[in-house]
Amino acid sequence: MSSKIIKTGLIAIILLSFIVIVLFKVSSTGQLQIFTDGAASIKLEVISATGKRYYYGDNKKIFIPKGNYAVRVYDKDNKTSLYSAVKISGFLKLSQVKGKLIREYGREVLADNPKSCINWIGGLVVSSDCGGPFAEVVLHKPAMATTPPVAEGDRSISGDVESIFSIGGESLVLIQTANLGQSLQVIGKFSTSNNEIKFSPTAQLPWIKQSTTYVVNPYRDGFVLSSVADSSIYYYPGLSALDKPQGLSIPQSTNPSLEIQSFAFSKNGEYAVLYSPPIDESVKQDSSEIVSSNNKQAPIVLKNIKKIVYCKEFLCVVTTKGLNLYKDGALTMFIPNIGDVIADDSKTYLVDNLGVLDFSLEESRGFYVYTFSGYSYRTAAVADDGLIVSIRDEHGVLAINLNKQLGDTSIDTKIFELRGKPYIDKVSVYKNIIYISPNLGQPTFIQSIGGLGFSNEVKSSVKSSIAKDAQALDLTSFKIITPLLD
Repeated sequence: MSSKIIKTGLIAIILLSFIVIVLFKVSSTGQLQIFTDGAASIKLEVISATGKRYYYGDNKKIFIPKGNYAVRVYDKDNKTSLYSAVKISGFLKLSQVKGKLIREYGREVLADNPKSCINWIGGLVVSSDCGGPFAEVVLHKPAMATTPPVAEGDRSISGDVESIFSIGGESLVLIQTANLGQSLQVIGKFSTSNNEIKFSPTAQLPWIKQSTTYVVNPYRDGFVLSSVADSSIYYYPGLSALDKPQGLSIPQSTNPSLEIQSFAFSKNGEYAVLYSPPIDESVKQDSSEIVSSNNKQAPIVLKNIKKIVYCKEFLCVVTTKGLNLYKDGALTMFIPNIGDVIADDSKTYLVDNLGVLDFSLEESRGFYVYTFSGYSYRTAAVADDGLIVSIRDEHGVLAINLNKQLGDTSIDTKIFELRGKPYIDKVSVYKNIIYISPNLGQPTFIQSIGGLGFSNEVKSSVKSSIAKDAQALDLTSFKIITPLLD
């Protein structure tokens, strides 16, 4: 009798354990289904918060662990895509992604080897060394046979650029200069008329520390100057009120060991401070804190924060794992695999390992405006109806304009191919002009000129090869300049 009871008990325990395991599995699993207007070359990929990737075919329902996912559908041949951020719930609840694949933006090359900081001023790319001398700010323009592809800043202006920015459609620059050995903060108009860089001083900014370096951000109807080193924020209501700024209080971290790393400002008046631990690889790092000027919101505590920026009414927080979206202090969404965010009042762009996304925060959906295709991402800046993206390959850096009004979606890959040809030394591009410096090998003695040079046969052969490349890459609509061969 006792053995029968023991046997029955063991069976009950086994059944109960099985039921618990099944219930746990069901509670932690959801369903995902994707519907698109797919093509033969379509690729569907689901990326988890841990980086795990799932691949499957169109219109297929799959069981997947609950959590946050990035869903991307990409048709490489047609350069169209659909991207969605999805939160999968448990108990086999079904989540669906439906949408049309949208074509990438057209593109044009606007700058060769731009510097680290890029701006879009007067329809031209301006680049600088992020705090370097104004005289070394570069305006990028077409390379021609007799003119270089850049124009530098006015060397009569002595001072370092702190920020180039726009307020009310007007381009401005903040410069830290000196007068009789004393540092001065001077703001002025920045223009690129006649393919030249001009600075017209508007006013010296009093009431702030003249020797401190500041960052400028749009704020409310004016702008703010902020300094991490000085732990200060100054608000200017507009360009007509530069005499005395309003000092803004800095919300404090609850952890005294953390230091201010950066600020973020929204147009509606809210701002946030990122506090991070001092960099010390010998000790275990504390989490960072984001403290809002809205004292009703609790601090956001996260590890490995790379960037904070306001994206419309959301606070976008980029970590090494992806993008966290907060609204009114509450986490609303996590998107894995996002490495950067570029945002202004109307648009939000996300960057992952595949390319750059035009993303709607309200719909949690977007599409790729650009895929890297042999290049790696460097930086970006919003420009009119599009985006200026700085990309790098083994030959150098390009700044390209991404805009849905442009037709060509492959000029960057074509330039990548040209740069790899053994008879081409350098390629400089600006819109529809391609400037090619050929590689003619080692010079030889040319009897007709009585010295070293390159024979007409070598020049003709290289010119013919470049012409064939232009034909094969469909570059016939571009003006190709080869000064050493023409």
